[in-house]
Amino acid sequence: PFERLVEILNPERSLSRHPLFQVMLILNNQMATGVDVSTPQLDISEIYAAHDAARFDLTFEFGQLDAAIGLRGGLTFADDVFERGSAELLAERFVRLLGVVVGSPDVPVGGVEVLVPGERWR
Repeated sequence: PFERLVEILNPERSLSRHPLFQVMLILNNQMATGVDVSTPQLDISEIYAAHDAARFDLTFEFGQLDAAIGLRGGLTFADDVFERGSAELLAERFVRLLGVVVGSPDVPVGGVEVLVPGERWR
């Protein structure tokens, strides 16, 4: 269990951040099956709950819509750690990275330029 892991590792604790990591990447690559399990006595449907608060500093979450469309993603961030513009900039850079990796799979990740020229100069 996660709490046991924290106990064993005994990382330096700070109430301002998670004890083991600050960024989470979630990939839900199992598409909804579309199976109707409703019965005359029971009606079941899938809903998605909105996140009210960030559990970690940054959470990138991706879900597969269907094989033809690809992935849909989102970013949740702790607003006491990141300003909205900074979080959006990180998301833009990540999308830029994904675009290069998909378009040029032979390019090493370390060789991908994630900054636009103005950012590099700054």
